[in-house]
Formats: sequence, structure tokens, C-alpha cells
Amino acid sequence: MATPVLAVEVASIAVMAAYVTLRLRRGRAEGLAFGKDAAIVAAAAWVAEDTCIRFYGFYEYAPAWHGWLDRVPIFIALVWPFVVLSARDLGRRLAPSHPVLAAGAVVWADATFIEVVSTSSGLWSWSEPGPFGVPLIAPFGWACFGVAVLACLHVLPRLGVVLAAPALVHAMLFVSWWSLFRWVCAPVPEWPYVGVVAIVCGLLAVLAWRLRLRARVPLDEMLARLTAALVFFGLVAFLHRDHAALLVFTASFVPAWLALMSGGHWPKGSRGSPAATQPT
Repeated sequence: MATPVLAVEVASIAVMAAYVTLRLRRGRAEGLAFGKDAAIVAAAAWVAEDTCIRFYGFYEYAPAWHGWLDRVPIFIALVWPFVVLSARDLGRRLAPSHPVLAAGAVVWADATFIEVVSTSSGLWSWSEPGPFGVPLIAPFGWACFGVAVLACLHVLPRLGVVLAAPALVHAMLFVSWWSLFRWVCAPVPEWPYVGVVAIVCGLLAVLAWRLRLRARVPLDEMLARLTAALVFFGLVAFLHRDHAALLVFTASFVPAWLALMSGGHWPKGSRGSPAATQPT
């Protein structure tokens, strides 16, 4: 199977363009604020990933990626702000009293899906075992970075965030590895794992529907996130049509998407909203 790196890189540009467009539609000030935050998150992400690869050697990126900064493809560092900042937006909507932790949970959920599809598609590989070749600490590591960088953002100066967030990630990974993940790092059969993920996703979808969380999330934010998700749905559809467990795993995430998007609303004043197009 050919590694679909170029297709993912091109799609990543489209995803970034969609999210930047969303921000600019909400005004120049919000667009500039997003740009500043994105630059800090990208720099911190590169430091965190590069040091993790050098210190632990748990994973490596496929050589087909274009444009490298030491051990990390530039595209990866550039995509990280959209992962973290879109999760921050969603976290603020879903749990305004604990937005950083909620954002970390969103990143963890995103990573659970993305890691499996990306590893199965050859975008990167892990040296430690786990379901679909992904150790359980992998998506948790994404969540660690999301929580660390959001906790530091707007609290520390820019350079402080770039240095402190990766340091916090290493601390959380070290503690969680030796207290938990080290002892459950083993090959996991695909179907039992898929069953657990399907049950969890189903319960979360029912909870989101009953709590009417869809009413809290503007539709344009979910559509921007859907643009990114479609990249990975597409990888499964084109490359893994014969992999039944991966197909069911991917389908398990659909109910949660529907629960958050069905009956969603456009933000007031958005240029794409019905209200914004009504004559005054």
C-alpha cells in the first residue's frame, strides 16, 4: 500500500484554510488573536514532538513527508494549532467551567480516531504495541499536550509557553507511563478494542443528545472540524475498505458527530448564518 502522505499534506492545507476562514469571518481581531495563538502552539508542538521522539523513540514519521525540521515534518507542527485551538473552542462550549480539561478530552477523542487511521495508513509508526499498532499512551499524549499548552497560553510569555508546555508534557508522560501505561503496553486484539470504543462513543452520543449539547456549538465550528475528520474518513474509505474492524471502528465515531451537529445553529452575526443574510 502506497503511503498517502502527499494527499494528506494537500488536504491539511485545505483544513487549515477552512479554519482560518472561519476565524476571519468573525472579525479581524479574532483572526489576529488566532494567528498569535497558532504560532505559539505550533512552536510548542514542534518542541514537544521532537524531544519526545529523541528521548523515547516510541514513534517515527514516514520518510515520504515533505519538509522536515529535525525529526518532525513541518506539516505536523502546522496542523497542531488547529487540533488544539478547535478543541479549545469546543471545550468552551461544552464545559465552560472547565474548558481546558474539556479541550483535553476532545483532543483525546480526536487522537483515538486519528492515531489508528494514520498508523494503519503508514503516516507514522510506533515501536510499542497496542490496538491497531497504536499504544494506549499515544492518544493520551495528545491530550497531555493540549492541556499543557492551553494551561500555559495567555498565562506565560510566548517563549515561556514554548518551553513550559513541552516540559509539562514530559512530566505527565513520565508519570503516566510508569504508573499505568507501562503495565498495559501489550498487543490488543482489534475486535474487543473496537467493541469498547463503540460502546463508549455510543454512550457519549446519547449523553450529548440528551443534554442538547448541539445547541451550544455553532454549526460553523463543527463544520470546520468535520473538514479535518473527512480527511481520515477518506483514508479509511479509499485504503481500508477490506479491513472490517477498522471500518466498524471508524463508524463508531459517527453518532457523536451527528449528536453535536444535528439541529446546530449558526452564530449570530456570522456571514454564513441565515440571520446575517436577512434584510434589515
